[in-house]
Amino acid sequence: MSQLISQLLQKTQFISNRSYELAVQLLDRKVFLKPDTMVPIRGCLVLRIKKKQINIPSLTVQLIGKTQLDKSTEIQINPKRQWRCNWMEQGTYYFPFEFLLDGNVPQSFSHHIANVSYFLQTEITNPESTFKVQKCKTLLTVVKCHVYPEVEDSIALGNWRNLLIYRMSVNNKTIYLGDFIRINLKLIPLHNDRYKIHRVKITLVQHTRRGLKVHKDKVPLYNREPPGNDLELELPIETGYIKFKKNNILLYPSTTLSNTNGVLEISHNVEISLLVEELSCLQNSPLSPICSESTKSSQNIDDDWAMSNASMIDEAGTLRNKRIQLTMSTKLQVLRYESHLGIEPPPSYNYTLKFPPDYSMGC
Repeated sequence: MSQLISQLLQKTQFISNRSYELAVQLLDRKVFLKPDTMVPIRGCLVLRIKKKQINIPSLTVQLIGKTQLDKSTEIQINPKRQWRCNWMEQGTYYFPFEFLLDGNVPQSFSHHIANVSYFLQTEITNPESTFKVQKCKTLLTVVKCHVYPEVEDSIALGNWRNLLIYRMSVNNKTIYLGDFIRINLKLIPLHNDRYKIHRVKITLVQHTRRGLKVHKDKVPLYNREPPGNDLELELPIETGYIKFKKNNILLYPSTTLSNTNGVLEISHNVEISLLVEELSCLQNSPLSPICSESTKSSQNIDDDWAMSNASMIDEAGTLRNKRIQLTMSTKLQVLRYESHLGIEPPPSYNYTLKFPPDYSMGC
């Protein structure tokens, strides 16, 4: 019995004095939100009475959510779970509880102008104590699950001056902080001796909107000359600060918070660009979109499809001897790293500690 209590108290915040010890045991400290679904939070209070007998008039636990935006704070309070115990003998008692959390609430979040937190507040009333009511808080981590976003297409296909056909694609538009973004770039040269590709640049852009003001943070993920015509990249998305030109950029999950003071919205997109240039000595030569026989023999079905469907790039007002950026931008959903755990089966009570056969249930 003492070993069980010791294990519980090591894992949780608790109240302890010479008369009793009170701890909170949760099935899971991470709560995964699913839209339009009530999510259960289950656990029990573990009360160990040290004295032969003690009067505990009241024992309560409550789920509280707090959203702070600028200087405004909104608190969401769930109904209390309360037990009236009165006189209790020496021993260990268990008080199971369950709360339901709306799956549409914002996830746990920390930003310099906003904060969202959830915790269980436990109270025990003891007339013999100097402090008649003792409290403790147990912090929860509330995580948004993987939800496929409805965003624009993640493929860009174009024909640049009948010199080059390109295909850019983003394979995973939902990414986890600490994971990778996967990008493919396919180049089909029509006249590879008549142009030069100087750079392939890939940038992650974080937009922070507060009211009418929008701040952009740009994180360079890739910036170099392409090593070939087929580029398959897995680029890491850092969990913490990303250093660039001596500045630190902190990436946050995609989030929308609102209260009576306004809205804070954090969104992301990835930009892929090709810096290309038509070689000046040949810029006046007549060109045809038809490839040479040697080029055609190496093409596959995907290349044929791209050549048939690629539209000419509109360059109205652009000087032909200037370097040109061919750019694609697509929206991303950035989630906390733990979000991928939300698609796994939930834990069950079978995974919790086995209570000894001689335990006493709470009143």
